[in-house]
Amino acid sequence: DLSKYSKAVFQKSDTADACEGINGKASFQGQQGFFEKEQTQSLHHTSTHYDATQQQFSVKVVGFYFHNPPIIQERASGRTFGLQKLLNLGCGNRYHPDWVNVDVRSNGNGVISHDLKKPMPFDDASFVAVYHSHLLEHFPKEYAPIFLRECFRVLKPGGIIRVAVPDLEQIARLYLQCLDRALQGDEAAQKRYEWIVLELFDQMVRTRPGGAMFEYWQRQPMPAEDFVLERMGSQVRTFLKGMRQQKENSSGKGHGLHQAAELTADEIGRFRLSGEVHQWMYDRYSLGKLLRDSGFEDVRVCRADESAIPDFNTYLLDIEADGSVRKPDSLFMEGRKPAAVTTRKEHNTCVGIENRGENVLSFL
Repeated sequence: DLSKYSKAVFQKSDTADACEGINGKASFQGQQGFFEKEQTQSLHHTSTHYDATQQQFSVKVVGFYFHNPPIIQERASGRTFGLQKLLNLGCGNRYHPDWVNVDVRSNGNGVISHDLKKPMPFDDASFVAVYHSHLLEHFPKEYAPIFLRECFRVLKPGGIIRVAVPDLEQIARLYLQCLDRALQGDEAAQKRYEWIVLELFDQMVRTRPGGAMFEYWQRQPMPAEDFVLERMGSQVRTFLKGMRQQKENSSGKGHGLHQAAELTADEIGRFRLSGEVHQWMYDRYSLGKLLRDSGFEDVRVCRADESAIPDFNTYLLDIEADGSVRKPDSLFMEGRKPAAVTTRKEHNTCVGIENRGENVLSFL
């Protein structure tokens, strides 16, 4: 609870620097914790206390994260500056505090709200890794190269980009497989065929939230349910569990599918531009080419549990805690920014925050 007093414990070697916080400045080695102090009614006084006996420095905070490292919010300008070296774009509700997490709308503590069709609010060569999952397909095809070049810009030389998208090749191969068997009278294949056609087209053509996929999931019994869960993973499994529990709780109170009201052209247009719709699809050839054309090298297809990003699996972005794949319908690809790329000298434009190296930070 950021409205309460929190306590940061410093090493003895950091004590002298930390004590400077009483005068409104604190700088220290390492990354035990970072804070933005809240001023009281007197603009020249902060709610701070230092106990030399315990080597502890307490402060009432408004932007404190006990993660390593955190995000510092500069309230006066509204700008947010990430001290993390890992960037997760379009994070949705799947993010880790060790990353700088960005989405169109902030849906949790530490998620930066930013329109990803605009340049990112980060300096050149700021991050060692950039990750985005099921984001690229929501951009128009002509914007994808612009977006990936922006990812290239904020990566440090030698940094890794990791991209996950729905795998068009996988869907197309399953479609043809189901089609051939359905034509031979295989009833199970006929049910799978119905789903794979939805998976291929629905999110590109739908005109209302959830589209035909949502209606399919509500059917009782759901055709080819095992196949759908195998394709869509834990996200749909969790949704189905909640939806069915809700139906049980409302049993006898009148529920079920209702005919949706017809939407106007303006309503459809607004929905189509809301971000839910897929505007393009990618396979390993087209995505690989796009990454190489954007300047990345060593482009390759990866498994969900395989990455050149150190300790990637510990963040549970593409896998679950049990090791299962979070979004089995995905294509995972990575590339590297060439180490010889020349970038301008890194600096932090935030007033009052000066970059003094990897492990020494100063807060004014």
